[in-house]
Amino acid sequence: MRNGINISPDQSNAYRVRDVKKETGRVNKLRNYRILDSGREGDFDSITKLAAHICQAPISLITLVDLHRQWFKSTHGVDLQETPRAISFCTHTIAEDQDFMVIDDLTKDKRFTANPFVEGAPHVKFYAGVSMVSPSGERLGTVCVLDDKVRHLRAEQLDALKLLAKHAMSMIELKRNQSRLAYQQEETQSLNKDLEQFAYAIAHDIKSPLRNINSFATLLNRKLGADLGEQEQAYLSYISSSAKELAAYTQNLLSFTRSAQLDTDNSETINPSFLLRSINKLINADMKVDLIFPTDLPDIFTAVGGVQQILQNLISNGIRYRNKTRLDPYVKVEMNVEDAHYRFRVSDNGMGISQERMKDIFALFNKDDNQSESSGIGLNVVKRLVDKMNGQLSVTTRENDGTSIEFTIEKILK
Repeated sequence: MRNGINISPDQSNAYRVRDVKKETGRVNKLRNYRILDSGREGDFDSITKLAAHICQAPISLITLVDLHRQWFKSTHGVDLQETPRAISFCTHTIAEDQDFMVIDDLTKDKRFTANPFVEGAPHVKFYAGVSMVSPSGERLGTVCVLDDKVRHLRAEQLDALKLLAKHAMSMIELKRNQSRLAYQQEETQSLNKDLEQFAYAIAHDIKSPLRNINSFATLLNRKLGADLGEQEQAYLSYISSSAKELAAYTQNLLSFTRSAQLDTDNSETINPSFLLRSINKLINADMKVDLIFPTDLPDIFTAVGGVQQILQNLISNGIRYRNKTRLDPYVKVEMNVEDAHYRFRVSDNGMGISQERMKDIFALFNKDDNQSESSGIGLNVVKRLVDKMNGQLSVTTRENDGTSIEFTIEKILK
């Protein structure tokens, strides 16, 4: 007796596996889908209900054939979770040369005359099942219908059952892909958190000795500057500038890790003019570069942190790459409200971007070799944030004649 069902020795040997190795691969494939012993789901129940309706059968099942059992993802007309594989009709279906099996009268088929579901309740006499075939060719189970009356399945009903079996397989495939995606997202979030913590730890360990190096270089220059030769003073200046550059680079890496974690889902109302004034005070205090923008821009409802980070990076680039021979360096910000997006343009009259750099403009650490003060991180951060906010980004530039970067962000309804 298994699961409360009497099984004779003859019935236990009612099915034979022709190819053990192939069967092992099939079962492993089934288990890799991680659908066995999962809960009931309405989408699968709709399939069994539709199969019963189309085939005018009182019972329908979505069956998955495991190593020693058949387990039901969905049932209609009968309350079962699983039965031993030894008495499974569907085991024979997945072993057929064709992808289906239809038996009008089970009592006349010697394979099933002694089956407990034929001899006893629910006294099944009719069976029709279609294999669910994975993309790689394994038959994982069936969509099947059963009846307690001898009957015949019409061709159009069999065709419909085949379509339902394909649909059920597609849903199983989709569920696995969704599970994998969810797992990958969790892994990515965990990895990003670990990377951020690692970056902070490294930054803490690096920034302190860098400050010490810079302080000692400054102190030596003050105390010994008059006694040092021109070359020695140049060495101290190089040490100091290198320490500052590495400190700035470390800070840029921290900014990059923060941007990767930036929440662009939580939105609030902000006035872009107010935001631009704040950015100007923060990064343009000593640069004497005109930041030009309308003072009466309308309020927008958006992910403020994302917009601020984008504008701050673009404006900072415009200031950093200013043409120092010009008497009127500027960065100009414009904004238009469209039906589905906010459109921003950040333009300058600076150095422009070289054609070589334009080939991979948004790549991480992409920078001109003669721009040691740049980290090559900013535009990569901007592109990631614009993508997160369902926008588009474009760059036009002419060397020594400025750059214009235009981006959109999707409007969010309150």
